[in-house]
Amino acid sequence: MDEEKQRDDQSLSTQAVDECSDGQVSSAPLLDVEPRLENRGNYSYLQSGQYSDLTIVDRAGRRWQVHKIIVCSECEFFANAIKGGFKEAETGVIELPNDDPAAVRALLEYIYAKDYNIIRAAELNYILMFHVEVYIIGEIYNMPDLKDLAFSHIVRMMVCIEPGCYMVVPIVKRIYESTPESDRRIRDFLLDVSFAHIHGLLVMKKFLNVMVEYPAFRRGIAQGVLQGQERIDCYGCDYITRRSRKR
Repeated sequence: MDEEKQRDDQSLSTQAVDECSDGQVSSAPLLDVEPRLENRGNYSYLQSGQYSDLTIVDRAGRRWQVHKIIVCSECEFFANAIKGGFKEAETGVIELPNDDPAAVRALLEYIYAKDYNIIRAAELNYILMFHVEVYIIGEIYNMPDLKDLAFSHIVRMMVCIEPGCYMVVPIVKRIYESTPESDRRIRDFLLDVSFAHIHGLLVMKKFLNVMVEYPAFRRGIAQGVLQGQERIDCYGCDYITRRSRKR
């Protein structure tokens, strides 16, 4: 396995996972990615860096050799970064020090292939948080289709595979601190999942703490209680996906 890729994937933020479940989540290492993108779109150019004319450097120090014609036509942020007057236009290097490196990789893969490789990990919660980070980076760089794809993975994992209702806590924290309040779809989905497991969550100290820390989430829970929102004990992917799409 490529050591540089492993370093990038292992730098995926794990703090939210490690603190989420009163000791229920282990600090399992990220292993690799599931190769899904061979022969898709322009992915081979991202892999090889052939004919590249721009470098993107992630927080872990990995240098991605990319192509202006591709990244700038797909993402306005990159187009604006290399316009005259910015240092990136002179150096040909764009640094992304604030973004999760694994999510940066997913962003670039999506730009080139309209999909992204999914990390392999010993624990499902790490994979789930990876999709959350991809959703967030899609918001940051105004990539709505990437957000849609990441959201579909989040729904599938939280509802169909369901690694545990305790994952509501770290996801609420990441979403509410990193996306605008106007992003109702994922917020309402998290409220739906919370109500589905409300009795179990209300005995968790960290769930109560997150309601205190994020007033908007607390208001959503309170409004649901006041409106007599039905507790959902069992539901399937189709139900929650259709419900979320209506938002």
